[in-house]
This record gives sequence, structure tokens and C-alpha cells, in this order.
Amino acid sequence: MTEDEPAPPPPALPPDPDAYDSPRAVQARARGLAAPYIPGGEDPDPEGTRRRERHYLRWLIAMTVVIVLSGFILGAIAKLVDDALPGGSQAPTTGVTSTAGLTYEPASPAPTGGAPATVAPSAPPVLGSLEDGIPTTLDGVAVVHGGDVLDAGASSADASPLLLGGWFHAVSNGRFCTFFRPPRPVDSCAGGFDLFVGSSTKLGVTLAPGTDEKQTVELATTTIRPVVLRVHTHDPLCVGQFKYCRSTLVLNEIAWLGASLAELPPAPVEAPPSTPFSRHDALTKARRKLGAAYELRSVKVVRETTAEGVVLGPVAEDPWVWWLRYRIPGTGSTAYFVFDYLTGKELGAGKGYRL
Repeated sequence: MTEDEPAPPPPALPPDPDAYDSPRAVQARARGLAAPYIPGGEDPDPEGTRRRERHYLRWLIAMTVVIVLSGFILGAIAKLVDDALPGGSQAPTTGVTSTAGLTYEPASPAPTGGAPATVAPSAPPVLGSLEDGIPTTLDGVAVVHGGDVLDAGASSADASPLLLGGWFHAVSNGRFCTFFRPPRPVDSCAGGFDLFVGSSTKLGVTLAPGTDEKQTVELATTTIRPVVLRVHTHDPLCVGQFKYCRSTLVLNEIAWLGASLAELPPAPVEAPPSTPFSRHDALTKARRKLGAAYELRSVKVVRETTAEGVVLGPVAEDPWVWWLRYRIPGTGSTAYFVFDYLTGKELGAGKGYRL
């Protein structure tokens, strides 16, 4: 058969006396219609149609897999290329740089053809009083620290630099980032690092690396120490399709670096506030969802990050919660509920299976 030859007509359906004498068929003929349905509504070759549909379905699945895998592969290639380049897609570092608690000022550039410029260390900065190991001022300039760090990006109105104090927790947080990202210096996802509000809290923010050539990212992911960073928002790269990153905190430099610790200091003992949502209320709410067959294992009042397990990256809030654990009937596995300690709102629920 050649391409010009028409396809053979589909086989005719066998006569169906019952369908011919059905009330719908009789009413259709009374109205002058040939059948009670639009011609072609009943497939004369359903097997052939199913074969074609299966063929198209396989193509659809294949195309979907190729599109999804292409996104991952292209993203991985872009990441490898970016890591292979010195400093990624960052511009040359300018301004003040600091390491190991010493601040350095770049000397004036040498004339063309002359000797390279030298870098001379400046005097250590003057520190104000310490709160959780973080200086409240640096050379007389106020350092944003504590809970104010969480709102520093949103409350900044322009690109003026500010000092941001916090802690590195030696956390390397694996993030899933979309393929289309802003330029690396202002990308807090693919190239960012975490700054925690304090030594014993999971509250914190993620910063973009700026023109830093990965040294700060390495410090943040491998050391435990207090630090003061000079940062800015409203970066010139955050324009057009990337204007959403205007409030992103972008690193200028490390202004001060505290001593490195082997481990985080022990968390202080906290007492939860008073609450109208009592232990009895939490148990009653969980029992309504689970039924009577589930055996109560434990009831705890903890911070939400503790209730959910190990949280690597920083969180914007860490409220007190009721954390209830039950044994799943007939198994050694556990069901849990997490309720807001003050309001009773359900924040999480799940099951941990023991295989």
C-alpha cells in the first residue's frame, strides 16, 4: 500500500434489532433522523482506535519524561559549568574584604605597567557589647541582630549597606531551585548561604553570595561561629524579570568573624507561655481524628523545628507546639500530630513506619 492509496473503510457493524427497536431509535426516526446519535458517535473499529490511543499515550509519556529529565540535566550542567568557572558568574571582588577576624582595605591600584597593588591589614574593629556572642555595634555602627535580622531585607528601602549579625551553624542546606535563576551574585537559592539569628535557634535567613568567590559560603557551611556581615538589598542586578529579588540580602563582605567552635553551645532551657489550648484539648482533637484504637505514646510541648525533626536550613518562625505521638494498632509504627500551642491549629500530621 502506498501513501496515496486511501485507507480501507472500517467494517460495518452487524445489525442490532434491539437497538433498532429501542424507544430512542423509534423517536429519532419519527423526527426524520437516521439514528438517535450523531453519526460517528459509535466507533465502528474500537480495537483500532485503542491501538492508536495506546501509541499516542506512549508518545505522551515519553515526551513528558524527556522534558522533565532535560530540565534536571540542563540544570546540573549549568551548575557544573558555574562551579568550574572562577567565582562562578560573579564579578571581580571590590571594596573591603575580611577573613579570620581581620579587616583588609585594598590599596590604590598601581599605575599601568607598574608593580601590583599591595593589601595592608587595618586595625581590628571596635566591638560593642556582645549579645549571644554577636557585637551590637561595630566601630560605633549599629549591628542588626536578633529577631530584627528576619525583617532586614523587607524593611530595607534602598541599596545602602547595613551590618547584619548572626551565627554560622555549619549547615549545608540542599535546596531545590528552579532552572531559571537570577544572576548568581543575587541568587540566594543556588549560590546562597544561611545566617541564623542565634547560636541555639533555627530562626534565620538565606543570603546571596554577592561578589564573594565562595569563601563565605564555605565558612557558613563548615564552621560554627558568630559573624557580622555587611550586606545590601536592591541590587542593580534585580531588575526586569528579576525585580522580585530586590529584598534579597546580598553579601558585600565579612565585617567581623568570631572564634570558631567545635559545636553549638547548649540551648537554654525555655518555658512555654500560658495557653488556652490545654493538654486535654490537644488529646481530644487528636483522638477525634484517630479513633480509640491508637495508643498514646507521648505528649510534648516543644518548638516546631524540634517536633518536625532535624531542620537544616533557617526558618522564619519557630512557634511552640503540642507534639503528640501514637502507636498504630497492630504495628510498631507511629502516628503523630503537631498542634499550635496557643491556638490549637493543626500544623502537621503523619506516620512513621518501622519496616
